[in-house]
Amino acid sequence: MSVDDSMKELPRGIAVLTAWLEAGPGVGPDELVWDILHQAIDEGPESEVAQTLGLAKLASVLLVELSRVSGRDPGLILQQIASNYSV
Repeated sequence: MSVDDSMKELPRGIAVLTAWLEAGPGVGPDELVWDILHQAIDEGPESEVAQTLGLAKLASVLLVELSRVSGRDPGLILQQIASNYSV
């Protein structure tokens, strides 16, 4: 299955979440995530933008999938998340 251009950065977002999931004993998930994000920063502005787009694409895919499996409106899901995590 090919990925269209609008989703080409998605693997970068998946890499960040995968690092978080695969954190082992003695290495916190945040440390691994920051390592990946810092790699993008070290690679330059284009890589930083690609990383940001990858995370945004991943968030949109996950929201659509959550909406699909829960049967809930994506806007309502976002509103609930916002109300739960607003500072």
